[in-house]
Amino acid sequence: MPQVILGQPPNGKPAGRFALPARLILEKAPMFAMAAAVSVVICIVQGKSSASPYTFSWRIGNAMIAYVTYLEHFFYPVGLAILYPRCRPTCRSGGS
Repeated sequence: MPQVILGQPPNGKPAGRFALPARLILEKAPMFAMAAAVSVVICIVQGKSSASPYTFSWRIGNAMIAYVTYLEHFFYPVGLAILYPRCRPTCRSGGS
């Protein structure tokens, strides 16, 4: 913490006015590469497992729908509520 207060970042690099965006992106490239590699390994392992009935293409489609729905609610927030109405007693017991 004292290094940050004195103007020297804890990683030992000199504190300049502005860092170049290309340098910042290049600095984070190993992290993105590791994240991509882990994602590929997880997709391969899940594809070989019979634990999930969903295919890879179904998961990609579901992710795209989720992103579009998120953006829709971000730009046009209709139908959202802070307090949700109480559930009927039958919905807690399985509906029968």
